[in-house]
Amino acid sequence: MLRVVLYLLALLVCPQSFAKAFIHPGILLDKSQLDYVKHKIKANKEPWLSRYLVMKNHALAALDHQPNAKWDGLNCGGPDGAGKHDRCRHEINDARAAYTQALLWYYSEDTRYAENAIQILNAWSDDFTGQHGGYNQALQAAWALAVWTRAAEIIRYSYPWPNRQVVQFENMIRDRYLADIDEYNTDCYFGNWQAVITEAKISAAVFLEDSELFESAIIRYQTYFPLYFYLEKDGQLPFALNKCQYAAKQARLKTYWNIQSKYTPLVSGHTQETCRDLEHTAYGIAGYVNTAQTAHIQQRDLFVQSQERFITALEFQASLDQPDSQLDLVCGKSVERKGGLTGTLLIAYEHYTKDHNIAMPNVKFWMDHNIELRPEGYFHYLWESLTHQR
Repeated sequence: MLRVVLYLLALLVCPQSFAKAFIHPGILLDKSQLDYVKHKIKANKEPWLSRYLVMKNHALAALDHQPNAKWDGLNCGGPDGAGKHDRCRHEINDARAAYTQALLWYYSEDTRYAENAIQILNAWSDDFTGQHGGYNQALQAAWALAVWTRAAEIIRYSYPWPNRQVVQFENMIRDRYLADIDEYNTDCYFGNWQAVITEAKISAAVFLEDSELFESAIIRYQTYFPLYFYLEKDGQLPFALNKCQYAAKQARLKTYWNIQSKYTPLVSGHTQETCRDLEHTAYGIAGYVNTAQTAHIQQRDLFVQSQERFITALEFQASLDQPDSQLDLVCGKSVERKGGLTGTLLIAYEHYTKDHNIAMPNVKFWMDHNIELRPEGYFHYLWESLTHQR
C-alpha cells in the first residue's frame, strides 16, 4: 500500500519523469486521419481527389527529386532561406519534398514514393555534417525539423525503414536540430519564431518518444501562446516577458507589435505580427495550430485550453485578409499582406466547427474564397486542405 501511495505522490510531483505512451503515427496526423483521406481518394470523392492530384503533380512530388544535403554548415540570414549557395532554401525544399512523398506513399501505396522519401531523409542524416548558423539559425532549424519529423513519422510507422537509418536520423534531430535551436536564447524574437520552435520541439518529442521534451514543449506553448494572441481582457497592453526589451510600454507596441501610434488601440484577435504583414502572421498561427493538433493526437487538448484566443484571433485575421478589409485602419499604417493566410487555418477550423460545433463565419468565408490558393503553403505548413479536410 505504501508503494502505491508513494507512486501516486511521485506522479503528482513530477509527472514527466514517467514515460509517456506515445501514439504513432502521431505528428500532425494520426492513422485514422491518414486512412480517412486515403479512402476518400480511392473512392474518387471530392474535394480530396482533386487536391490529391494537385499535390501529386507538384514539383515536390517528383520521383526524380534529388536531395541537396552535402553541406558542412547552413548559414541562414533571412526568412527567404538565403545563405551560402541557397543551402537553407534547399534544406526546406527537401524536407517539404520528403513529407509530400511520404503522404503520396501512404495514399497511393506506390512504394517508389516511400523509397524516395527515405532517400531524402537518409541523405540529410548521412551528408549534413555541419550545424545551422547565421541570424536565423534557430528559425531555420525549427522550420525544417517540424517537417522532417512529420515525414519520418509516416514512413517509420507504415514502411520498412531500416532501424540503423532511423537511429541515425534520430541522432541528426538531437545533434543538428534541437542543439541548434537551443544554442541561443530566442525568447524575445518575433512570435512566429516561438510558434514554430514550439511545433518543432513537440514534433521531435513524439518521434524520439522523449517525455521530458514533450512536457517542456507543452509548457512552452502555454507560455508563449498568450503573448502572441491578444484579448482585450488582457488590458491595454499585450502580455510580455519582463526580461525582453519590448516589455516597456512604448517599445511593446511600436517595436514589437508594429503599432506606430498609441492612439491605435489593439482589439481582441490582434496578433503580435498582424501589423507586420499577414504572411508572417500565418507562420505564427500555423506553428501554434500544428502544435495543438499534435498535442491533441497525443491526448493533450490545447485546443480547448486555448479556445477563446484561437477562435477570436482566427476570425479577426480572416476578416483582415480580404481585398476590402480594414487592415490599414486597424494598424494605423499601410500593411503588406504578402502571401496572406493562404495554406493555413483549415486544421483549427475543422477542429472547432466539426468537433465542438462552433461557428467561424469569417474563416469559412475566407476559405470559400482562398482554400484552393497555394495549397503547398509556406515553410512548415503544406497540403492541409487535403490532409485535414473532413
